[in-house]
Amino acid sequence: MFKGPNPQKLTGQLGGREKNTDKTFALIAGGVAVEDMIDLGQIVELKQASDLEAYGIDDAYDANNKVLVKYHVDEFFNYCPSGTLFLMLVPQGTAMQDICDPEGTNDPVGVGALLALMQDEATRREIKVVGVVLNPADDYVATLEDGLDSDVLAAIPKAQATVVALKEQFIYLDCVLLEGREVNGTFADLKDLTTMDSENVAVVIAADPVIQALDALYEKTAAVGTALGNLAIRKINECLGSVDIINKPDAKKGNENYSLSVAATGRWMSAALSSGAKFSTLSMTDQQTITDKGYIYAGSYAGYDGVFFNESPTCTDVASDYATIERNRTWNKAARYLRQSLLPKMKGIYKKDPETGYPMPTVVASWTQLARKKLELMVVDNEVSGVEVYIDPEQSPSKDVPLVVNARVVIDGIIYQINIPIGLANSI
Repeated sequence: MFKGPNPQKLTGQLGGREKNTDKTFALIAGGVAVEDMIDLGQIVELKQASDLEAYGIDDAYDANNKVLVKYHVDEFFNYCPSGTLFLMLVPQGTAMQDICDPEGTNDPVGVGALLALMQDEATRREIKVVGVVLNPADDYVATLEDGLDSDVLAAIPKAQATVVALKEQFIYLDCVLLEGREVNGTFADLKDLTTMDSENVAVVIAADPVIQALDALYEKTAAVGTALGNLAIRKINECLGSVDIINKPDAKKGNENYSLSVAATGRWMSAALSSGAKFSTLSMTDQQTITDKGYIYAGSYAGYDGVFFNESPTCTDVASDYATIERNRTWNKAARYLRQSLLPKMKGIYKKDPETGYPMPTVVASWTQLARKKLELMVVDNEVSGVEVYIDPEQSPSKDVPLVVNARVVIDGIIYQINIPIGLANSI
C-alpha cells in the first residue's frame, strides 16, 4: 500500500476577523409613535435609510410632527451607506439631560434612554457612537446659558457619567454627540467646553441652512445625523474634519475630497451655526474662538469648493490624551481587542518557575503574543502606527493579585496647519 503523508485541514490559523462593528452607531431622538409600526422606547436596527419606511417614518412624518428624525437618518446613510444605525424614539421634547441621565432606566420612556440603549440585548452592545437630538415640542422655550440652550450644558456631564457607568460594565462607548442647540450671544461669552472634563462627549453646532429654513422649530437645530455619518465612514483614527477620507463609498471614489456638499439635493451647499449665523459671516478670529472652545461646526476653505467639518474635539482639556474623538475611538478599540484576546486566560492555570515562583518565561511569552497578535490587527488595518505589549515576568498573579499587561499604541499624526514659503526667482 502506497500511503504517503496525510495533510489535514486546520482551522483558526489565519487570525480570522470578527464582524467589524466600527460603523455601528445609534441615534436617540424625540419623536412620536406610529401605531402598529414603532413605539416610543423601541429599538430598531437600520441598514439603509429606506428601512425607516417599515416603521412609518418618512418625510411626511417629520413635517407633520415638526421633528427631524427621517432627516438625521437620511444624513447618516448619505455619508456612510455601509453603516448600521440603531434608532430609539423618545417622547418629543424629552430633554437631552434626561436622555443622558445615568440614573434613569428608560421606564417610563425617556429618562436614562442612553444607558438603556447601550445595555439592551437588541443592540448586541456593538454601538460605538450615539447621537442625541432634542426635537422640541411646539411650545418649547429654551433657557439660555453661556451662549447655548442650557439643556446642552446639563447633558454633557450626564452623558460622560453614563459612559463611565458603561465602562464599568466593560461596554466601551467611544463618543456621545449632543445637538448643540441655539448658539447665542457673542463667541467670547460662549461656554468653553474644554473645561467640562467630559472626554467622551462632543457637541455639534453645525447646521445646514436649507434645513433651518424649512420650519421655525428647525431654526436652532444642529446636524447630528450628518456628523454621525461622517464619523462612521471614517476609520477610527481619522479626524472628523479631514478634507479627504481613506475609504470612500464606491459612488465617491473618483472624488478628490469628501465634502458634505450634495449638489443634486442642494444640501450643504453652504453652512451655518445652530444660531442661524452663516459660516460666511464668521471672521477667522470667530472660527478660532469656536474651535478653541471645543465645538464641532462646518465651513469652507477659501478658494476651494465644498463644505467640511472643522475638527473633532471632545469636551475636555486640549492637553488631554483624549481631547479628540479619534483618540477615544482608537483607545476603545485597543481596549476591546485586549479584553477579547486575554479573556480565555481568565481563571486558567499557568506554570511557575519552581525556583522563582514567577510564571515560566514561556508562559509570559505566550500571554504577550496573544495580546500583541490582536493589537497588531490595528496596524494591519491602518489604524495606528505601531503597538507594544510588555508583561513584567516578575509577577505572581492570583485571586487577589491581577496580572498586569502593559500595552501602548502609537497613534497616527493629524495635519492641522500647512505653511508654504514661496519665493519669486528669475531662474531655478
